[in-house]
Amino acid sequence: MSNIVKHSEAAEAAVRIRREGIWVEITLRDDGKGFSPENAVNPERRGSGLGLVSISERARIAGGKLQVHSAPGHGSTLTIRIGREEARGRE
Repeated sequence: MSNIVKHSEAAEAAVRIRREGIWVEITLRDDGKGFSPENAVNPERRGSGLGLVSISERARIAGGKLQVHSAPGHGSTLTIRIGREEARGRE
């Protein structure tokens, strides 16, 4: 949420938390300026930070994974999908 406020120039943003069977899915979506996910994690690129790397690592530690959909000029959608402990490894 902090990066949406600081960087996206979005007029609107939404957070959705949904339980789907044994999974919990958290989706953050904005209508901001978007970005190239490949460039966002490139340490050689000026202005690239650790935000997505950090979120991805935290999702992994919790037994889930992060999906990022974004493109310049088209907003961003980040989805974290985490299963209950007994479900981890089944997808």
